[in-house]
Amino acid sequence: MGDVFFDLRLELEMTRKELEARLMRENHTLYTTEVSEELTFSKEEAEKGKLLIHHMREDLRDVKRALAKMDSGIFGICEATGVNIPIKQMRILPTAKTIYDFDLFQR
Repeated sequence: MGDVFFDLRLELEMTRKELEARLMRENHTLYTTEVSEELTFSKEEAEKGKLLIHHMREDLRDVKRALAKMDSGIFGICEATGVNIPIKQMRILPTAKTIYDFDLFQR
């Protein structure tokens, strides 16, 4: 892996911890609110909370995947083409799976 990815690993580890903590809080808040304030808690708010949790889980899955790829020595390799993704791009989006993940940045 080398020192090139050291800062990215630290960033990903910090992001993982933050997401895990936020998920615990959001799950607890959503459950508590649904149970204790069922009459005053709107369905719209409940759906927003569930959607937020869904997106956080997806982000956490991507972060864990990137960390696992670092551990196995395949971090920064495009899953679609097998080419190395430039470190400059990986610093922008360390959870990138393919070179095509950067198409949004090109527009």
